[in-house]
Amino acid sequence: MKKINSLTTDELKKVFNNNLVLQKEVYDDAIDTANIYVNDYLNCFECGTLEYNIGYPGDYMIVKNKYDFIQGLKEVYKMFCILPDETLAMINYCDKLMERYDNIPFYDCKNTDRLEKRINELVTELKNIFFERILDEYNFYYNGDNLQEYFLDSWIEATNDNYYVDDNYTLYQHIEYEKSYK
Repeated sequence: MKKINSLTTDELKKVFNNNLVLQKEVYDDAIDTANIYVNDYLNCFECGTLEYNIGYPGDYMIVKNKYDFIQGLKEVYKMFCILPDETLAMINYCDKLMERYDNIPFYDCKNTDRLEKRINELVTELKNIFFERILDEYNFYYNGDNLQEYFLDSWIEATNDNYYVDDNYTLYQHIEYEKSYK
């Protein structure tokens, strides 16, 4: 028997393909990972900023508060690498337009309307970019075709030395039990 951490990539692929229980466990782990990532991204936004449905039929995202959305996107950009580099310039530009909008005299309707229209366009474009990235990330983990890649890239690194493989590439886990008499 060999430890799973000592196998080559080709051997690991054989282990994955030969063990249905392992595939189910990897799928469950991938789903948990997708949910954690998406929640981490969405936690960058103030409560009430977004209305969304992700992971269920009819995916959508609606921005309820443009200012908080832009501030949240700044956090997402700073903390995670899911947005393209060019979005930072768009985020900063939209933030400046919002600041300018807040300082326009109320009687300057022409500039107010023009700025409001441009801000709405930028927010919609940024929302679409962000939403597309979230869905891509989410769907990557839910797509069964990516499970072997997830297994090789993430699951193996998280395992310990308690997994073994026989000559037929059947996976075994050595489990030690402790009993408490408290």
